[in-house]
Amino acid sequence: MIFFGLVPILWFKKNLMIAGGDESWLINPLGFLPDVTHAWSDKLYNLGGPNIYLPYSQTLTPFWLIAKFFGFSLTFTEKIWICLLFSLPGIAIYYLVKKLFADIPNNRLSAFFSAILYMFNLYVIQIGAFQTNTKLTLFALPILLLLFIKGLESNRYKLYYASGIAAVITLIGSAFVNIAVVSVIPIVLLAYLLYFIATNRKNAL
Repeated sequence: MIFFGLVPILWFKKNLMIAGGDESWLINPLGFLPDVTHAWSDKLYNLGGPNIYLPYSQTLTPFWLIAKFFGFSLTFTEKIWICLLFSLPGIAIYYLVKKLFADIPNNRLSAFFSAILYMFNLYVIQIGAFQTNTKLTLFALPILLLLFIKGLESNRYKLYYASGIAAVITLIGSAFVNIAVVSVIPIVLLAYLLYFIATNRKNAL
């Protein structure tokens, strides 16, 4: 999966950056760092606008600061970021499928092909190289569902899994700028909770 996650490197031409669209700040998110404490940013749009970069600062700013510390170029940093956005959803769905089909022989093979299909489905491919809120949601949905399932089934480590859920939600803070996209997460978790209660009435109650 890591190998397939490197496919976005082929999208870069002559070591140039991928820019444009709704997330042009990915050219260098650190340029927005001085505006983190402000509700308005003059770096957005034509004459400025509401500082929608604030949610992105939870994820992008630390990542670019670490890359800058190690001396990575902006192009190389963007390559790493886009490859992570592309591969993390696949890794997350791999472990989710392994959990859901734990009783089936060779579930690793099924999980692998599920991950590849999840990474290369038409919806993911057509939304562009970096659509941070959507890509982070695609990663968060399976990993949160996995932690949620394990938390419901566990008697000793509920706090551990709850902490993991809180950490993932914090990391994907930038996804919450698009409520239409991120709303799928609580819908899926609620649906599984109802299923769990219906199939485990004694334990659930």
